[in-house]
Amino acid sequence: MYSSITVTVLAKIWSAIQLGYEHSFFKKIMDAISKGFEYISRGSKFLRLFSSNRKMAGETLFYKIYCKFIDLIYKIIEAIRKFINKVKDGSILDSSATVLFRDEIEIQNTFAVFSLFFGLTVFIFNAVRGKFLGKSFYVSIFVILIGIFGLKREGGYKMLLEESKSFKFLKSIFTMDKGGERWW
Repeated sequence: MYSSITVTVLAKIWSAIQLGYEHSFFKKIMDAISKGFEYISRGSKFLRLFSSNRKMAGETLFYKIYCKFIDLIYKIIEAIRKFINKVKDGSILDSSATVLFRDEIEIQNTFAVFSLFFGLTVFIFNAVRGKFLGKSFYVSIFVILIGIFGLKREGGYKMLLEESKSFKFLKSIFTMDKGGERWW
């Protein structure tokens, strides 16, 4: 019947489950509950509105008002979009977003710079408050490392970062001094 073995197996499993459900105690309970609901709701106009096959919901006044409201919202959004497209040329936000998200390299650089400064901000705030052992302190260090690794990638910021005196200072803290006399 099916060209796929998986589909054939799944179809046979489904038919077995369906056959088991047809003769199960659970189906008898569900049928009794549904017949009880049918008996209780007999003559209910509210339930008839939602269970009928006619398109009563489409013909009601509420539905027409709803459609007009959605059309009005769409027209307002379109007017705002046209206005923004007219005035966006030369704006600071548009030119900044165009430069920051021009291509994949710029997106990565933007994310790395944001991560670096966000992590540094959280790190400084935690240091000022004296919270050196909190989770946010460790997360800020992790975010700073993500930003540094993103900036170390070949690109425009790598050269600026390597020539930075503060970066050289931080790098010198973590580098091992090879050679020289042993002082002990």
